[in-house]
Amino acid sequence: MLIQLLTLLCILLYGAGIFFLNRRLHAPSVYTRRILISNIGAVAVHATLLTLLLAERGLNNLSFLIVLSIIALLLGIFSVSRGRQLASLMLRPAIFGFAIVSILLLLLVPEHSNMQYSMSVGLMLHIILSLLAFSLLVLASLYAGQVLFLNY
Repeated sequence: MLIQLLTLLCILLYGAGIFFLNRRLHAPSVYTRRILISNIGAVAVHATLLTLLLAERGLNNLSFLIVLSIIALLLGIFSVSRGRQLASLMLRPAIFGFAIVSILLLLLVPEHSNMQYSMSVGLMLHIILSLLAFSLLVLASLYAGQVLFLNY
């Protein structure tokens, strides 16, 4: 029940963040505080949701959808940490849309994993660093695509 409630709250906060970011184009100074609250709230609730899911399912059962949601969370954290820079604000709705899709897939697609994995600390560190590197590369490619679109 708590996981479904956090999922709904996270989707609503990400949706509010997208809405306020799009409305900011018409009135830049009005929505600044709402954007900040919704963005930080969405990332914090997403992190809490993933923490609960990983505590419930265990670290040995990292499915594709959990990894996808972790990457979406990292992209959201990196984007929110850039603050009010224009490039970050223009790309943030796409990142938040990706986060909404990953959370919906995590909730709707059933988790059936009968395989048991044994992970050492080194393997877990490798997975974490790989996720971090992959999310940074995705973010860099999104920014490169944005620059290409703006300059073309």
